[in-house]
Amino acid sequence: MSTHVPSKVNPIYIAQVEARKSTVAANAQARFAAIKVALDPLTPDFDKRLAVIATMPGSRKKKMAAFLELVSDMRKVASPFIACKKGCSACCYQRVVISTLEADLISAKTGRMAKIVITGAPVKPEEEFGKSTPCSFLDSHGECSIYEYRPYMCRNFVTLDVDNLLCQPENIELAAEKHPATTGIPLLTPGPLGVLYGQITKGDALNDIRAIFP
Repeated sequence: MSTHVPSKVNPIYIAQVEARKSTVAANAQARFAAIKVALDPLTPDFDKRLAVIATMPGSRKKKMAAFLELVSDMRKVASPFIACKKGCSACCYQRVVISTLEADLISAKTGRMAKIVITGAPVKPEEEFGKSTPCSFLDSHGECSIYEYRPYMCRNFVTLDVDNLLCQPENIELAAEKHPATTGIPLLTPGPLGVLYGQITKGDALNDIRAIFP
């Protein structure tokens, strides 16, 4: 006979997440529709930039820098319709998988040495991250100290909910507990950006940013 283990998460938070379950899909659909309307007139220009970057000569670092700039420009279009705002650092406690190419860019800009990561090295599962795992580059004020050079995963993390409730570390804890209140974060899909990122980083080792910059 199984014994129910009470959750370690604040019951007030659990109640908030359970209440959100019924509206999260509608919230995401409405915001996605608004973003599409805003993005459609700009799509031809963004498509051209994607094509230019895909065939860009020179170093991979140059290509990655141009790509990251494009990601930011595209996601700025979404900014009026998403919960992600200055002052929120909830996603900075989640797993942030980056490539060794992005690590090289960060090292070049900050002077901080990256740890060598072997291709295929295990990546910690998402449920092992939370309140005790702030990003290596989250400063004492709760702000990203490498915001200008932040990796693709950070730039492309766009939540389509009304606020950052589901991004909180407590939601990760609920997932780890396999609690029925757990609710996934509705995110904007990577689309062509994800495809190009895969092409640029092909063959690179990937791991959480904390493993590369302890």
